[in-house]
Amino acid sequence: MTDYLAWAADEAAMIAAFELLGVWRDGALVTTGRSTAGATWAIDYFRDWPAPTGETTPGLGGELVPVMAAKPGVYALLRWLPADGEGSPPPPPGITLTTPLPDDCPRRWAD
Repeated sequence: MTDYLAWAADEAAMIAAFELLGVWRDGALVTTGRSTAGATWAIDYFRDWPAPTGETTPGLGGELVPVMAAKPGVYALLRWLPADGEGSPPPPPGITLTTPLPDDCPRRWAD
């Protein structure tokens, strides 16, 4: 089983990739399933990845806290358990798949 971070430039590209993978049906994301080859997958489409801008602002208690803004693009987690003899998930056009997950990834699967 391998976890991937999926990135697309915008939501339209991510949805187009989901459609090619067969996980976007009738206007909704199917979050778990099996590929035609038998791989088991799960997707967590979390869209925005907040990151510090380098600026700070006073928090509720008066302490300085980082100002956050979304990184460019949209994001999803993909957990992929290949079937026997099957490798990595097929990366659809417009999507970048990265593994292992970056240390600062704001979402993780529970183990």
